[in-house]
Amino acid sequence: MSVKTDERTLDIIYQNTSDRPKLVTVAVECFRSNSIDAEAMLKTLVGESKKGLFSVGEIGLARTRPRTEENIVASITFVVKNGWFYGTEVSTVGGSVVRLRNWVEVEI
Repeated sequence: MSVKTDERTLDIIYQNTSDRPKLVTVAVECFRSNSIDAEAMLKTLVGESKKGLFSVGEIGLARTRPRTEENIVASITFVVKNGWFYGTEVSTVGGSVVRLRNWVEVEI
């Protein structure tokens, strides 16, 4: 079974209730404006509980000097144990944007 993009949203925590581990791939488009300290980042999070989430990866466009407007598309893949919680956390500063392009989950 696989979950598709229209069933998932950034900045939401889900729980794996499939009785099997999942391989999750999230693809995003990151736009960083040329404002001071602008950034457009996405963290992937997993954990045994919602309060015990930890980051297993990060993609995006970090702050830079000199200020540079930039746009990328990137993806990140991670494994979620059965019963564990998982999701993403978006960080944008200075008018930057992170948009979901694709989210796929496959039981393994």
